[in-house]
Amino acid sequence: FIDNFILGIALALPIGPVTLEIARRGLKHGLAESLKAATGSFAAELTYFSLVYLGLAQFAQNAYVKFILGFLGVGFLLKLGYDSLKDYFSKVTAKQKTIKTNPYLAGFSITFFNPSNFFMWAGIIGGFFVQNTSLFVSSGVLYGIFLSLFGIAFVSGLGRKHVTPNGMKYVSLVAGLFLIFYGLRLLFNLII
Repeated sequence: FIDNFILGIALALPIGPVTLEIARRGLKHGLAESLKAATGSFAAELTYFSLVYLGLAQFAQNAYVKFILGFLGVGFLLKLGYDSLKDYFSKVTAKQKTIKTNPYLAGFSITFFNPSNFFMWAGIIGGFFVQNTSLFVSSGVLYGIFLSLFGIAFVSGLGRKHVTPNGMKYVSLVAGLFLIFYGLRLLFNLII
């Protein structure tokens, strides 16, 4: 259980599209929005956890599945990156704006449609699960992911009061550039 718990933390903590979106929402809109994005992401992780037990590894070998999942992931990452860059160049302040994308849906979609996440569950984590079929031991990875995602949500949501509106524009710029980078990198990997 502890090994899987540490694996979950190690997989969820590095800066990537999901952590960027959770942090961006927390800094821009507060704790509730970052928690919703983290909940959506965790729901996608829980879905993959369940699918691994139902034989996801065989499904992951299908070339069409890889392509469709990758294509959807590229589109969603580029859209979120574009929206973040629009926030940076917008003359409207963050308080005047409404949230365009449902935070739960954004967290779920980024996580679920990310082919790297898909293959991580089907390959790496699925391999660990084969070694130990105990549901309790295997679920340690979920506890680690949960702790990481919600830790990021709390830190960013509570840190919002320390970020000025001008500083938030730069957070949007950096998040947008990184989300577009991840989308283009994913597209490059799909093509090659």
